[in-house]
Amino acid sequence: MALLRCSNFQILVFFALVALCYNSERLNELGAKHWHHFSHEQYFDSSGFFISIVFSSPIIINCAVLLILWLYESYLMMKKIAVHKKSALSKKNQSSNKKNL
Repeated sequence: MALLRCSNFQILVFFALVALCYNSERLNELGAKHWHHFSHEQYFDSSGFFISIVFSSPIIINCAVLLILWLYESYLMMKKIAVHKKSALSKKNQSSNKKNL
């Protein structure tokens, strides 16, 4: 839960995940060329279905979770700002009412 407060780390992870997802086509080509070094079967087809399901889908889900967390944090911050504005306005009105009396 401590990482939820580290926005710089979240931004770094988000852009690293986006870069990995962006380069998944190149990773698929590398896997297709060198599959015999780490596997007994060729999983890396020309359409990229395997790498899309196994590699890119979890990355996209993680990025979506990060975006939802950021939107929720923004909502909480806007809510806190609205409360502070209301309290500042009520204090200002109270002080102006005291001056008028």
